[in-house]
This record gives sequence, C-alpha cells and structure tokens, in this order.
Amino acid sequence: MDRILVISSDFGVIAEAVELLKFVGYEVVETSDIEEVEPGNFELAILYSNPPQKAYEWTKYFKTHKQLSAVPIILVIQKKEYHVLLESYQVGISDYIELPVIDVELISKVALHIELKKSRERIEKLYQELKENLELSRQLQKMMLPQRVNLLKDIWITSNYAPSQYVGGDVYDFTSYKDSVLIYLADISGHGVQSALLCSAVKSFVRYAFERTNSLLETINELSSSLKPVLVHNYLTGIFLKISSNTVEYVNCGHPNIICYDGKGFFEVNMKRTFPIGLFDLSYTLEDIGLFELQEGITYMLYTDGIYSPFEKIVGNDENSWSAFKKFLVRDITGIAGEMIPFYVPSRLRTLYSKFSDDYSVIAFGKNKSFCYIEDGQLVSFNMDEKYLSLMNELKSLGYKEDVRILMNKRPEILTIVTENVEVGPILKRLPTSVTLNFDDITIINIF
Repeated sequence: MDRILVISSDFGVIAEAVELLKFVGYEVVETSDIEEVEPGNFELAILYSNPPQKAYEWTKYFKTHKQLSAVPIILVIQKKEYHVLLESYQVGISDYIELPVIDVELISKVALHIELKKSRERIEKLYQELKENLELSRQLQKMMLPQRVNLLKDIWITSNYAPSQYVGGDVYDFTSYKDSVLIYLADISGHGVQSALLCSAVKSFVRYAFERTNSLLETINELSSSLKPVLVHNYLTGIFLKISSNTVEYVNCGHPNIICYDGKGFFEVNMKRTFPIGLFDLSYTLEDIGLFELQEGITYMLYTDGIYSPFEKIVGNDENSWSAFKKFLVRDITGIAGEMIPFYVPSRLRTLYSKFSDDYSVIAFGKNKSFCYIEDGQLVSFNMDEKYLSLMNELKSLGYKEDVRILMNKRPEILTIVTENVEVGPILKRLPTSVTLNFDDITIINIF
C-alpha cells in the first residue's frame, strides 16, 4: 500500500480529499507539524496552508532533507494566482490542486506522481547497476592490457591507455615467442561495451595465432577470418610488428604511421599501408608486409588517433589535427626521455587542451646498449655497472605493492629510470642532478 503524507494547517479544509485518498486505498499519514515528520517510505506529500507561505517553508524543508528530497509534493491552493504558483514551483513542488478538490483530478494527479517517482527510482537503480557493470568491464579491460613497463628480449616497452568512456575500443599487446617479439596496437571503430568486448577477442586471437604459427601474415589473416562474424559493421585499424633481432616486419592495416624520436626531434616512418581488418572480405598477402631496421637509441612510438583528438576543435582550415599533433610533439615533447612519451604526452595535452574526446593508447619501445630491468623480483641486466645494479636493488626494496617493475636505460648523456609501484622519495636526495615526474603509480627519474 502506497503511503501519502498530508501536512496541513487546517485539516477541515482538505478533510474530503483525505477521506477520498483513504477510500481508494492509500495509507494516509496526517500531521500539522513538519518537525514530527520522520523520514520514511512516503511516496507523495500533499501540503495545504492558508496563506501559502507556511507551505513554502515545508517544501523547502523537504527539498533540503536528504531522505525526503525525492518525495514529490502536491500543493493545495485556494485559487490560481500567478505569483503563488510561480513561487511554489520555484521552491520545488511537483504539481498543485485548486480548491474545491475535484475527485478525478486529485486521484489522477496523485497516481501520476507516485508512478513517476517509482519510475525514476527504477531508472536510478538500473543506472547504478549499469555503472557497476561498466566499472567491472573497465577493470577487466584494464587487466587484459599488458603492464605499462616491460622488457621483452632486449626491447624495452612503456605504454599507456585511457578510454573516453568507462570502456573503449583500443587494444594493444606485446609478447615474445621463440626469438621474436610481437608488438601491436589496434583501434576498433566505435566506443563503449561492444568495442571493449571485441578488444578481448582480438587479444585472444592474436596470441593464439602467433604462438601457433610464428608468422605475422598468418596471424593477421587468422585474426581477420575469426573476427568476420563478430565485427558486423565495425572494422579494426592497427599496426602489427614482429621484431627478430633488429629486423622489424610489419603490417599497417590503415593505422597512423609509427613516429620515431631521437631525443632531438620527431620524424614519421614511411610505411606501407593496407586496408583495415573487417573493411573488405579479402586476405592479406606478402605484398602488404613492410620491413625496417630497428636502430639503437631511437624511440619508436605507436599510438591511436585518439591521442590527437584534442586538436580536432582548434585547428584551422589549412591544418588537420594530425599535423597539429606533430607540431605539438616538436614544440612540447622534444628533449624528454623516450620512455616518458606514453605518460608525458597525454598529461601535457590534458594540461593544454583539457579533455580527450576519444580513447587513446600510446606505446614507446626501443633498444639500448646498456639496460637492466626488474619484474617479479627477477633482475635482467646487460652492460650495466655494479653501482646501477645496487641502485636497482634499493629501488626494489622501496616497492609498496607486490607488482613492482623497474626499467633502467643508461645512455651517454642521461640515465632514465622508470618505476611502477615504487616509492622513490627516500633515494632522491642522494642522487646527483635529476628530474623526477610522477604519473599515478609510474615514476620516472632522469639523472644527468
């Protein structure tokens, strides 16, 4: 039985209305003192006072009380007066009834506002459930992505991703198999849950096919064939790289080209390009495969087009967002360590232009002559002095989570340390000239 609260300064005036509500099956609670109202399961409140100023105070009380603010209010008035109705709606009533009360009007308005309240509560409950499910989807999608700091064979990798909504359509992964390293970045058209679900399928297909065939071309064709039934109207752009020693074999499926960074400037790799996956019912051939040599000391940058989405609304007619992004890299990013790119680029863009309108992913990778890396407590080192290995072990002891990753690259002019889940504060005072930047759980130290 729905409960209705009636507050009145004169119950004699609205006695018939109260009796009618009881007659049609409502439980009516009557009071003349707002202080006596205990927040409860009221579906509706009916207020009457003459003059109406007292009813305004009651309405304000309802709207400022957390447990009563959602209760719809019907005001009973002596007659229609513009200033009375205007102020009544301003303080928060839902509707009004004019005396003398008409039975049909009273019953229909009460039923309408009770149903609206219940509908709103159902929508709010569904919305909360949706938010919880989307948050779970977001966490699951995040878990599907590889760690943000990594070393495969002798290739260091840093990466970063953020969806424009709870979940997005970007997917990337890297893995090693036999003597090869696979790195890929893909962008599924569209946004939201559907694209996120497709992302999980892409990762499963790619890993399975690559470890079974160790062939980049067969991997992509198997991915294309497997996704046909589920892509429907979607398609997938991406760059897929197989790195063996210093040779990079790649297929660029309609994706933005790789950008290289040497510490002093940025330049685009001139790449072969072919059609996106799912756009045509065709297979990829050897003619679609390109090659280039991996150079030590060069940072290679993979990214989805969402990273330059902040420029879409600010570029002029003679410029596109991609060219504006390249100018931004030269102007704002030149001089930083390559390992920082996935974290510093979106952070700087967010500072300058506020918001990303699309999902974005950024991967930086490269080779270095001297490096060391800690993952799961295991140290991998090549051509590093003992003092750096000692520093690595000290950093490892400062980890504040189980999943601690530390990458250290030594170059002639700079030592770059990338840590994940490490509290670096205790050692900073003892380091020589250095710059430290924090990006959530990622901390990057450059020692000159």
